[in-house]
Amino acid sequence: MSFKGEPLLYSGADDVASRFIVPHGKAGAPRGVPRCESCRGQRVFELQLVPGLIYQLEKDEDISLEDGMEWGTIVVATCSNNCGEPGGVSFRDEWAGVQWEERVVRK
Repeated sequence: MSFKGEPLLYSGADDVASRFIVPHGKAGAPRGVPRCESCRGQRVFELQLVPGLIYQLEKDEDISLEDGMEWGTIVVATCSNNCGEPGGVSFRDEWAGVQWEERVVRK
């Protein structure tokens, strides 16, 4: 089941963004995420990991800000058919797109 949600993208100008939006000034449709490799069904936006999660994962670690994780957002899309073995548990590869944090060098 899809709730027709959309991710909040970190950037609108990379490969991940082009799967969900059309860049400003360009024509056409978003590329969409790759189809399910098991059943060839459409994949839909399922969940998103946002930068606030970095703090939660690293808060008890002795890690400097320079050595920690550097992603802006991670978007996960899953098969809309929920394909797998009926009545059983099965695992399938799904799609994840990472938008990396952009570091700004101050002069």
